[in-house]
Amino acid sequence: MERERRGRDYWRELLSEYWDGSLTIQEYCELKDLPYESVRRWIGILKKEREGKSPASGELEFVEVTLSAGGAITANVPRTL
Repeated sequence: MERERRGRDYWRELLSEYWDGSLTIQEYCELKDLPYESVRRWIGILKKEREGKSPASGELEFVEVTLSAGGAITANVPRTL
């Protein structure tokens, strides 16, 4: 069975209920029938965003990197603005 991937907006809205309530993560997961590890992961991601410690998805810029040893290899890597 294939799992449905849910994005940042889904988790932000869903977890706003958690932050506004008084349940533990475990209790909230059981109530909403959510995977515990996914909820913990998204709480961490969104908490960092709220504290300004992690860039939101729209704040990345790709820069070209060329490695010269052993032949030139070009890659695009994200960096924060």
